[in-house]
Amino acid sequence: MLFSEHEQIFHEPRGADVFAQDAGMGSTFESVIPMIPAGKDIQAALDVYGRMGFSVVWQDENMAGICRDTVQFNLVRNDNAEWASNASFSIGVTNLAALYDEYRHAPAIVGPLEPKPWGRVEFHIIVAPGVCFQFYDQSLADDYEPPFRSRALMQEQRCAPSVAFQRVVGRRRRRCRGPSACAR
Repeated sequence: MLFSEHEQIFHEPRGADVFAQDAGMGSTFESVIPMIPAGKDIQAALDVYGRMGFSVVWQDENMAGICRDTVQFNLVRNDNAEWASNASFSIGVTNLAALYDEYRHAPAIVGPLEPKPWGRVEFHIIVAPGVCFQFYDQSLADDYEPPFRSRALMQEQRCAPSVAFQRVVGRRRRRCRGPSACAR
């Protein structure tokens, strides 16, 4: 069933105007589960994340799914230091001060709980192999105004697919006339 929906959406030749209509027609992104480099040893990473309150959802020898409350990540066995040192995740929480107390002695680098120039109170933690998590108080997020942009402008930019994106997707859709054509 899902594959036939995929074929219908991405393989039927239609114009960009129809695609743009489909893109904004009731679809809502509900969640994201980022992949995080875990270093060479998945089990060691699971131990660290377990001490941070995450539970293992699934595991194999190269990957593991973890969660805490409604936040989920997939850990990937990978010791690419460049990927790890460029991975950063901002997580809204309730009771930030309690989380800071919980994490202050975690086996990681823990930054101070402090107000930031962009208007949030937050702290960061860097876990091996270099992944950074920023935690902020979600209850204050409604009052947060991003620097240099209004919320209305950000909402407007988020909701309108770019013309370049529509052109690229439109070209792909015209070329792909079925699963075998797209596989090439």
